[in-house]
Amino acid sequence: MSSYVKRQRTLVLFGFLTLLVIIWEYFVGLVTIDTTFTKIVECSAGILLIYAPEILNHFFRLKFANFVVYFFWIFIFLAIFLGTCLHFMTFIPLWDKLLHLVSPMILTAIGYGILSEFLKGQNITAISPWLFLIFGFSFAGICGVFLGILGMELGYAFRYESTTL
Repeated sequence: MSSYVKRQRTLVLFGFLTLLVIIWEYFVGLVTIDTTFTKIVECSAGILLIYAPEILNHFFRLKFANFVVYFFWIFIFLAIFLGTCLHFMTFIPLWDKLLHLVSPMILTAIGYGILSEFLKGQNITAISPWLFLIFGFSFAGICGVFLGILGMELGYAFRYESTTL
């Protein structure tokens, strides 16, 4: 078994353990049913997002380098499992700022992966480095705006305070 699959399975296992903690918090009486439902949806989405690179590769033939996938998994681990589900955003004051620092880096790396897929077979030395810089910056900015709007809308939908904006 490759190290990629081992890391993926370990993260999925941690996701399921986090799901059990969420359910335990409800039965002990620490949280309400609304909060529990929201966190179960978020944790389940986080477990599914671990497989997003394989899904993108299968349907769109987008293959990301392993380090980009690992960086994405670290962000899922920090944001969803630790930050929201295990209350790190409540206990650690600057946790949200850390996530806002890491998020554009991941989006830029994903943008570079997409751009390199579009430029396959091209002479890479003839392409200006400014293309990569502008595309990475623009891709991260546009995705950040869309994710911010999505987070705000989901916050309203679940009547849950949004920390995106």
